[in-house]
Amino acid sequence: MTPIEEWEALREAVEGMLKIAEAATPGEWFVSNANEGTEYLPLWTVINDAYLTPPGDDDEPWLAIELHTGFSEDTEYVAAHDPSWALSAHREALERLNRHVPYQSFLTGEWVCPNHRKLDLPWPCPEVSGLRSVYMKGEQT
Repeated sequence: MTPIEEWEALREAVEGMLKIAEAATPGEWFVSNANEGTEYLPLWTVINDAYLTPPGDDDEPWLAIELHTGFSEDTEYVAAHDPSWALSAHREALERLNRHVPYQSFLTGEWVCPNHRKLDLPWPCPEVSGLRSVYMKGEQT
């Protein structure tokens, strides 16, 4: 895979995650302790504001989140990565990636990053390498 093909695959992966975040139920998600005093069946929940404030009409649908797990650490993680956080993170990743489109130097034939010409850094530069490790999930060349 050439560097430009790898860049395109990485951009596609970031855009895919951005689409998932855009389609998710909007708003802040938070942890609710649903244990109700029992220690034998731990139950932790991630919910959003809509879960707590349904519409007045019983037949009216609304976008509410309720996710259950037995581990408080899992609920903390899921709540911290709600759609607003995910949208921000994926948009920033896409902007960073767009600033680092690789090109082949006509002098040396090396693939380099346009933002690091003066440093003579090969592509992928450290900023793109970090994105690659997050979004490519073992598909690195």
